[in-house]
Amino acid sequence: MKQFIFVLTLITLSFSSVFAQCNNFIQADFDSYEYSTTVPHIIAGTTYQNTPQGSTHGPNYTGNKHLYLNFVDGFTGVAYNRPYTVCVGGTFRLSFYHREAWGSNTNTTFNIYDGNNVLLYTQTVAWTGTTWNHFVSPELVSTTTTLRLEIVNNLTNSGSNDMVVDDMLLEICSINENRTLSACDITGPVNLFSLFSAAMPTTGTWSGPATLGNGHLGTYNTTLPSGTYTYTTAAAGTCGAPQGTVVVQDNVPVNLGADIHQCTPQAVTLNAGNNHDSYLWSNGATTSSISVNTAGTYSVIARKLGGNMLQHGDFQGGTTNTANGFTTSYVPGTGGSWGLLSNPGQYAISTSPNLTHNNFSSCGDHTTGTGNMLIANGSSTPNTTVWSQTVNVNPNQDYLFSFWAMNVVNDPNVSNLQLYINGAPIGPVNQTTPNSCNWTQINDTWNSGAATQAVLSIVNQNSSEGGNDFAIDDIYFSTYCSYYDTIQVSFANNNLTVSPNAVICQGNSTTLTATATSTIPGTTFTYNWINQSNNTNTLTVAPTATTSYSVVATDQNGCNTPTRTVSVVISPALNPNAGVDQIVCLGDTIQLNGTINNAANSKAWSHNTQAITPTPTVTYIPNTTTLNAKVVVNQPGVYPFILTESNQGCGAMNDTVLITVSQATQTVQTTDLTCFGNQTGIIQIINNDAVSYSFDNGATWETSSTKTGLAAELTRYGQKINTVVEHPIQLYY
Repeated sequence: MKQFIFVLTLITLSFSSVFAQCNNFIQADFDSYEYSTTVPHIIAGTTYQNTPQGSTHGPNYTGNKHLYLNFVDGFTGVAYNRPYTVCVGGTFRLSFYHREAWGSNTNTTFNIYDGNNVLLYTQTVAWTGTTWNHFVSPELVSTTTTLRLEIVNNLTNSGSNDMVVDDMLLEICSINENRTLSACDITGPVNLFSLFSAAMPTTGTWSGPATLGNGHLGTYNTTLPSGTYTYTTAAAGTCGAPQGTVVVQDNVPVNLGADIHQCTPQAVTLNAGNNHDSYLWSNGATTSSISVNTAGTYSVIARKLGGNMLQHGDFQGGTTNTANGFTTSYVPGTGGSWGLLSNPGQYAISTSPNLTHNNFSSCGDHTTGTGNMLIANGSSTPNTTVWSQTVNVNPNQDYLFSFWAMNVVNDPNVSNLQLYINGAPIGPVNQTTPNSCNWTQINDTWNSGAATQAVLSIVNQNSSEGGNDFAIDDIYFSTYCSYYDTIQVSFANNNLTVSPNAVICQGNSTTLTATATSTIPGTTFTYNWINQSNNTNTLTVAPTATTSYSVVATDQNGCNTPTRTVSVVISPALNPNAGVDQIVCLGDTIQLNGTINNAANSKAWSHNTQAITPTPTVTYIPNTTTLNAKVVVNQPGVYPFILTESNQGCGAMNDTVLITVSQATQTVQTTDLTCFGNQTGIIQIINNDAVSYSFDNGATWETSSTKTGLAAELTRYGQKINTVVEHPIQLYY
């Protein structure tokens, strides 16, 4: 590694009220030499160029051009003389970057005079190499209306000694403090003036959304509106009137909105808004919005930070710990062969680590990239406080303690930094990354409990001298107001069942029933039978032909169930006819002649022979399902033959035909006359299985099988069938 060496000669002059301590500098004049006209402050004849130059004449610190002081060979003395208009009593600071254009040697003196040519400050710098030196004057209080900067060349050699200067800055001290009062800090009346530093004058007045009480104290209470309250002071005879603002924040509740119900599972975005500083969701996410596709209850904790309660956590107050309002166990850099921070346990406040140690990297600060940071050559003693500041806190309040840190060398032996409050760690040890210039945020939360004061500390636990070199910036301590909300996400898991397909008899009705269900408790439904006027879950129908009916249910959120369809099938009506009653002789074949209403219906013959003894045999030819089947029986008697017609919708209907099977021979019993000429004869047929009987040779027929009051003569009896069977009987007297 190339080493860089510089020699600095510093003369501090003692003048009454010349040096001051300022906590807030603002830019008064800035020159980055980004123009092509003559630089009016170069003294004629002292340099070979008198206009800003680009990279062909040495490097630019920023931008595309710089001041190029190519001193005339053999010339020594004042080459650059720049006046500034200032205010009497104002505190100022002058700074710029410089180096030798080609990496050789320069030796220059920087003088600052007031309007009476009184030398306020001088510094001689012998600079070698390609590293930029950052010249920063002490804070100067002007007693005249002008200040003047001289750049004096001290070398006579030629061929080198070409000086480049860039980003010349004049700053004025201005008390301009901006504070934030968080809503969760307000537990009663608050004096807004108490939020400012001790440097703020007590002679100011308040303005803002409402009138504050108690003069410069500016007492605020919760009955007053929130907003920005401004504190201003008179500034006669000085520059930069002290001013402060306090932004009083409203409560900023988080609102996830109404519960979300979707008809189908899908991605849903939950948004907590962008009004808070951090978010923690119940699923572990830390973004302001999340996308979910699972039903459930989700919650978020949204935190809103108040204003930074620290003084100069960005180290813009100056180059000392006092100017930035902190204490430290490290000591200011004492210098050495490697630069200002050659020794462990020392610190400096600068704009780049490389300006404090030749082996440190060149890195910008975290705030702007060009501002101050605290740079440390790590102590070899563990548990050493790098930075500490004390603030007042409210009891039982959440606070965030945060800062940014980085390694300033590429070294695996990194710093181990830990946050402490009131002597106790509030979080784990945090390591910087091995690569330099890589800013990493370190933060922890803390609840104040009963404490009313917090001693905040950043502690280094590394005990190694090798490596362990770091920078910190943008230290932040603030109230952490937490807001909470939940939201229910549900997806309709609706289902619909309907009565099974029905089969009914023609002319009948049936009731269809639909039942909707949901996995979400409390879901209610309305029903819609398509092309029907009914909107309940039941529907009574009596179609004349097979018909399909469809139904859908809708919940109270407008989500439909699947559509279900049920069919009602019409079965033809039943009208069986078994035919007319018959009488046949035993041994003859019985011919059945049945009809049914619809050939699609089922049909079958059956019989009942319980009244016939002995039990006969009955044979159907070809089978019982033939409407015109033939039947053979082996016993006389009256046979009921039953024709059954049936289907699924109508059930079954019967019709019966009686078939009388008669014997071929009849047995009779007679009672003779008691006296000739009397009519007392009786003929009685014993096996009376006939339907009608004739006792006068077929002239007349009657249903009784017994005939009385007969005279002596030849008579007949018989059965009324196709052929009359005659059985002559002679009655005697």
